[in-house]
Amino acid sequence: MKHNHAARKISLKHQLSDAVSLGLTSHDTVAICGLHPWRSTVDVWGEKKGVLKQTLNLLEPAKIDKELKNYIATLFTLKSGKRVRRSNALLQHPHYPWMVAAIDRSVIGENSFLECKSLTSNQARDWRKELPLWIILQMQHKLVVTGASHCYIAALTGNTELIVHSLSRSERLITALIDKGSHFWQLVQQQQLPVPNGSQATEQAINRLFPLANNYEKIDLPEYAGLLTGYDKLVKQHKKLSKKIAVITQKLKMRMGQASSAYIGNRRVDWRNVHKQTLQTQRLKQEMPDIYEKYLLSKTERIFKIN
Repeated sequence: MKHNHAARKISLKHQLSDAVSLGLTSHDTVAICGLHPWRSTVDVWGEKKGVLKQTLNLLEPAKIDKELKNYIATLFTLKSGKRVRRSNALLQHPHYPWMVAAIDRSVIGENSFLECKSLTSNQARDWRKELPLWIILQMQHKLVVTGASHCYIAALTGNTELIVHSLSRSERLITALIDKGSHFWQLVQQQQLPVPNGSQATEQAINRLFPLANNYEKIDLPEYAGLLTGYDKLVKQHKKLSKKIAVITQKLKMRMGQASSAYIGNRRVDWRNVHKQTLQTQRLKQEMPDIYEKYLLSKTERIFKIN
């Protein structure tokens, strides 16, 4: 695959709005590949269509301000001897216009760029060994857009240690990302929702897309009869498995008796005391109705049920 192309530059002034409306960023790629723990393909689809607000990028180890990026870039230069230049543009792939990206720094004299990250001490332990898969996908996305042959990822931990990784293009991954991204962008353009994957993030995104029901709207879905048959089979299996799990739990509890913990090889089973406090809402409503009404929160939500 040839990659010596010149990416189209878009003014940094409009970067955020353009990135959302023009195409898929490297963060979007992570989500549509199913590797983002709090963001789903439905989130990305809704954001691109303008029907969902863009969610915070909670996957990033920390939000890095300009000063910190400058500091990390300076440390990288001191450690590697490679000079870098700030990039002030949103980049767009000339052949795949739905692919957009922004880089922190370009490396002078190389067909490469630098990505600046900030880590917690817990995250640093994993980063010292290897790059997380979601970071690899992010960087491969940016390598596609920029046409760069490789990139560097400099991650600062504890304001003292700089972890540096280099990453080359993987044409196998790039081909997969382009295919997946192209298919997803077609769904956006055709107003067609992506296939759900059963994750909690997808559930929350669907609820955000359709928060309230029209009580006067009823629809027939005869084509989903087979889906309900499959649902019924899974419910039966779930009940059987839940009962088997409960039996195991009950056996352990009976053997533990009053013990708070039990050790089985390198596993530990806890059955500890937990102190809880609950508010007697019915009593409060009867004895102090004014206070109850004052702090009562009312909301409407949808309840899903299959009869």
